[in-house]
Amino acid sequence: MAGTAISIEIDGFEEALRKLNALTDPKVLFKLADFAGFELKGLTNEAFERGKDPVTGDKWEPSRRASNSGGQTLWKRGDLFKSVQHEAFSDGSLLHGSNKIYARIHQEGGQAGRNKKVTIPQRRFLGHPDDWLPKLLVMPEVGQLLEPV
Repeated sequence: MAGTAISIEIDGFEEALRKLNALTDPKVLFKLADFAGFELKGLTNEAFERGKDPVTGDKWEPSRRASNSGGQTLWKRGDLFKSVQHEAFSDGSLLHGSNKIYARIHQEGGQAGRNKKVTIPQRRFLGHPDDWLPKLLVMPEVGQLLEPV
């Protein structure tokens, strides 16, 4: 070996390594996924409140029922809204959605009803805009989850 060495110090490198190591901890991964689930629920709540697609921000086409009664689209008794939940897992994965059988037709749009004679327009209530994840990752709450206990 040569008789010389170079020592390089990179500002924040040790901190970045520590945070990366924290990401292998199942408890931290669960907490991150759970936090993301709560944030997604917030986007869903906002979609219902504003009647807008959480991905594009486009206004939903009003339902006939809501137009005729002065009600709110996708909100008769609030069952669909109340059914949206999330489940976080220790590998960092997340399920977010509704167990209502009619949720999919509203989310994606399509033919419904007897003999599929009714066309339901897409009224997406689940999802997030493209810039959501980068914004989520720099939130102070996420940084706190990566702090040593």
